[in-house]
Amino acid sequence: MKIYTLYQQGWPVNAILRKLSADGIDISWGAVKNVIIKYQHGRAEYEHLSRKKLPTFKSITDADIDFVKSTLDENPTQTCSDIMRRLSDKSTITSKSTVRKMIDSAGYTASTPRYGQMIRILKSDFFVNTILRLGLLPFIRQTYPDHHRFQQDNDPKHRSNLNKRFMQENQINWWDIWPSESPDFNPIEKVWSMMKQRLNKKKLSTKNDLTSGIKDFWKNDLTVERCNTFIDHNFKVLPVAVFIGGRATGFTEKDIPREIKGEIIKLF
Repeated sequence: MKIYTLYQQGWPVNAILRKLSADGIDISWGAVKNVIIKYQHGRAEYEHLSRKKLPTFKSITDADIDFVKSTLDENPTQTCSDIMRRLSDKSTITSKSTVRKMIDSAGYTASTPRYGQMIRILKSDFFVNTILRLGLLPFIRQTYPDHHRFQQDNDPKHRSNLNKRFMQENQINWWDIWPSESPDFNPIEKVWSMMKQRLNKKKLSTKNDLTSGIKDFWKNDLTVERCNTFIDHNFKVLPVAVFIGGRATGFTEKDIPREIKGEIIKLF
């Protein structure tokens, strides 16, 4: 009876499920959906209930997009379901696919995150003035005052004129030439891969969860021994890259050509 009443009021299945759970009623999503389907096809056991018209989904308006944008600006970690509930609170009943369109139109991504919602766009001015100037430069001067070698890949912000001027003005010993499509040569890529694998195994739902997971990985999982294995990986992959003419290797142990097995050291 409660399921029918909530459905008549325009509640979606997930909202009904949460309401029932809060009231101490243990029921599965499939069971709730099955009850609603029976009601839709006139097979409900409560014939005295009024059959209201099913809620129709409205078109996207500029006001809806502005609302979604302000909601995400306030808290970017909210999911599509969270936004759908906020819209429902202001009597805007719409489908989840329409909510995804609103999120995309508001300038955010509606795709399902693998290990937390992260902003992937990083502009050159922020990269240079914040990360390099406030992070890298003090670290190099304190930790490696006598000698260092700094390496970056060919990401556009790494190749920008602003970045190049910063390297020259601050006398950063920068490895300026770096072959394209060569993540195998960079040990840090194996760090990111390992970190993603660890984070994928955790239940992350907020920005704080993601931050805590990264700190835990950096403190407990990324040991000196592990870093050494990542560096030693170059002794395996560089001969393969030479053998295939400098192309990206997609390297695994079994990919070492038989011709160069046992001859790796001679290539250095």
